Formats: sequence, structure tokens, C-alpha cells
Amino acid sequence: LTPGKADVLTVAELTEAYDCPPSLHKPSCTYSESHRHVSETEHRQVYDEYGVRDEDRNGRSGEVDHFFPLCGGGSNDLSNLWYQPSVNVWNGQNFGFHEKDALESWVCREVKAGRLDPKIAFQRITGDWVAYYLEVRPKASRSRVD
Repeated sequence: LTPGKADVLTVAELTEAYDCPPSLHKPSCTYSESHRHVSETEHRQVYDEYGVRDEDRNGRSGEVDHFFPLCGGGSNDLSNLWYQPSVNVWNGQNFGFHEKDALESWVCREVKAGRLDPKIAFQRITGDWVAYYLEVRPKASRSRVD
């Protein structure tokens, strides 16, 4: 349902300072802080597209998230928004949103440090994020980034 979409795929654009939305009360923001705006209507549309029950539309059961992360240049377009459950067991391992968040944090840190081309990150995450996570899991499990 969600192929993924990037709006920005250059390190220069990802590392420059952006004007912040007034709600953040600070003068400059990262790309992801300045572009993080998904309406409640869009959240509901994603829940509906993925057939998420009303009682599971909460942060404990799962989340509406950017398939390709904002911190890597991801878009707020519906083609980049998906529902990801907190528990998603495959081959005896969980691949829920906590695991994907760890991968995203590692990818974004590597992109911003110039060690990973954003275009490669986009291809790897949108191609098979689980395989990519399994490949870099030891590094990704130690990362947190905006």
C-alpha cells in the first residue's frame, strides 16, 4: 500500500537549518522538525487504508509513520505514510515500529554524517526494510536521532 516517497535526497538539504513552525518556539529546525505535519484527516485515511480497527488506533498498538523517514528526506505525501503495528512477528522475530525506528535513526545519523548516500538509504528502506534492518541491526540498535 505504501511505496515510499522522498522530497529531499541530498545531504546539504538535510543538514541545513530551516525555519521552525511557530508551535516549536525556536528559531531554527532540522529538516524533519520543520516538515513534520501530518493532519488528523491523513492519519485517519492511513488507518482506514490499512483496515486498522478503531480500538487499535493508538500509540500502543501501532502508529502512522513515514515509510521513508523525514530525517532522511521523506515526504508527508500519503504515498509515504503507512500504519506500522508495534508487534509484527515474522520468522519468530518482531519487526514492529520500534525496530523500524531504530533502523531509521541509524540511517539518518549515517546520512547526516556523510557516510551513507540518501538515495541508497531510500532504495534500501523502500526495497526491503526488514532485510536492511537485519543487516545493520547491531549498529541500528544503539542509535537514536531526530
